[in-house]
Amino acid sequence: MNKYENELHNLKMVIDTPDIDYTDYKGYEKITTGGKSYLVIPNGDKNYDLALDMCQFGYVGNLAVYLEIEYSAIKFLNNI
Repeated sequence: MNKYENELHNLKMVIDTPDIDYTDYKGYEKITTGGKSYLVIPNGDKNYDLALDMCQFGYVGNLAVYLEIEYSAIKFLNNI
């Protein structure tokens, strides 16, 4: 489990290990866990503030913003 997967796991407080899907989304990592998929926007990324503003159904951690693919991530990808 990498540092982003670990943080998302802890934020969601899930006990299952996430299934990782390394599909490329404009260079961003996608994590699938508990039947939901999230786009990882690391802290310090040039689009981090946009991701933070668009995060409605995801999670904000110390390492990254985790945008839910079905909602905010699509809008985010269309705006970068």
